[in-house]
Amino acid sequence: MQDRSNDAPDVTAPIRAALKDPSKPFAMLVRLQVKEGAEARWQAAFAKAAVETRREKGVLDYTLYHDASQPTRFVLYERWRSLADLEAHVQAPYITALFGEVQAVAAGPVEINVLLPAEA
Repeated sequence: MQDRSNDAPDVTAPIRAALKDPSKPFAMLVRLQVKEGAEARWQAAFAKAAVETRREKGVLDYTLYHDASQPTRFVLYERWRSLADLEAHVQAPYITALFGEVQAVAAGPVEINVLLPAEA
C-alpha cells in the first residue's frame, strides 16, 4: 500500500485479511446507515466520487443502492480487479473526501463484507 504519511488508518487491512489471493478479482458490500435528513447529502457526495472512481482502471463495478423500505440505509456494491487497485482507490483525493462525508452523515458503523467468487 502507498505511504500514509498522515497516519490515516489502513482501511484495506480487513479486506486484505479476507482475500485468499490479493491479485484476483473480488467484490464488497459496504453497508451504511445515514442520519435522517442526510440522504441527499450522502447521495450527492457519492455521485461526485463515483464519476472519478468509474474511470479507474481496476474498478469493475461501483454502484450505490438504497433500501426501498428504509431510505436512510444504503448498500454500495464494489467489484475490483485486485487488492492493489482498491488500495490505489482509497488513496485518491475524491475518496478521502468521501470518507469525510461518511464521518459526517453516518448514523452508525460502516459494515464491509468481502465476497469471493464461488468455486463451480
